[in-house]
Amino acid sequence: AVSATVRNTVAFGRGFVGGVVGAVKGVYQMVRHPVQTGKALWHMVTHMDETKEMFKAKWAEYKDAWANDPEKFWEMTGHLTAEVALAVVGPKGVTAAINMASKTATVARVASTIARVRSWLGPCLGPPISSATDAS
Repeated sequence: AVSATVRNTVAFGRGFVGGVVGAVKGVYQMVRHPVQTGKALWHMVTHMDETKEMFKAKWAEYKDAWANDPEKFWEMTGHLTAEVALAVVGPKGVTAAINMASKTATVARVASTIARVRSWLGPCLGPPISSATDAS
């Protein structure tokens, strides 16, 4: 069985990569279609009630994930982290962000492999140190 920490780390990495890809695609679309981008921004500003409701719905989804679906919460957090990071570092940071996401995914794969090996060898190794009881 894969631990919750491993599943959440993988979910964060998946969300982070999705956030990087989404941000890069978004910048590409803004540059390629500036008129549509301007119209969409104008619509957002002139229809603040819709914009506000959209943000409220997204916030409610995020809070619900926090309470009920940890993997979804961590995937959403990874996605948001990537988007904010890319907004701060700009296009030059995209390569660094992709490298970081790749390393996060590698760490998650290693942790998952360790968990699988541990489950296979568990009967031979005995209980993990953290769950061993003190004899005194």
